[in-house]
Amino acid sequence: MINKELVRMFIRRHLILSLVVSIGSGILALGLTLLFPDTHLEDAAKISMGWPQIMKDLFGDPIHAFTDIYGWLNLQVFHITFWAIFGVFASLLASYIVATEVEGKTIDTLLSCSITRSEVIVSRLIGLAMILTLSIIPFFLGCLLGILILGQPLQIDAIGAACLAGLFLFLVVAATTLLISVYIPYQTPCLIITWGFFGFLFLFKEAITKLVPVLNNLAFLSPYHYYRTADILLRQTYLLSDWVVLLCIFISFSFLAALYFARRDIPL
Repeated sequence: MINKELVRMFIRRHLILSLVVSIGSGILALGLTLLFPDTHLEDAAKISMGWPQIMKDLFGDPIHAFTDIYGWLNLQVFHITFWAIFGVFASLLASYIVATEVEGKTIDTLLSCSITRSEVIVSRLIGLAMILTLSIIPFFLGCLLGILILGQPLQIDAIGAACLAGLFLFLVVAATTLLISVYIPYQTPCLIITWGFFGFLFLFKEAITKLVPVLNNLAFLSPYHYYRTADILLRQTYLLSDWVVLLCIFISFSFLAALYFARRDIPL
């Protein structure tokens, strides 16, 4: 099921893009961390009073974010920036597994080799997971370096757990993109659908359920429900079950994509 050469080829093909994203995200993480205002609690409370509740729901309360470095990281780095960068990156990589091959009329050449369609999916997904994991490391180091420069208390486990939660979320984004791409094997519409879908899920979890409380019972349907960086960074607590759920979604969607791809006719 795993073709090592396919894994290596996928990584080599996207090496430059991966380096750009990883180094750029590391620099961005460092810069955002260094912007920590370290505000007095009373001043932060005044700022908080001026923020509408919907802003606090979407981005976090300034009382925590402006007075605690880890609240700041949750607000500025992990709440949106982290998953937006790597979510887009993950979906781009996933779109290269099938969609661009079909769109570029190269899928027949690939499948003419002595490999199965399932091998293509599984091997490239492994390459994708490896790229994402390695690309997150500079981001992780950027956060740590910023905290050290500021002289703030360093909690490596909290930053590491937040990055790991993000990795599982990105794998879900990738598997969703892949699943869409085997039905709609064209990169641009596939990416637009994925980004729109996850944008809606984020707004649903962070805003819509607050505006319509009865919908909060459905919050578990959003993968962002299991991406609890506020708990990890502010309270140093996390649930392994959250990561298990995200991993199960990734495996399920990947399996469905591989199953359908193995059975469908390829438009050439």
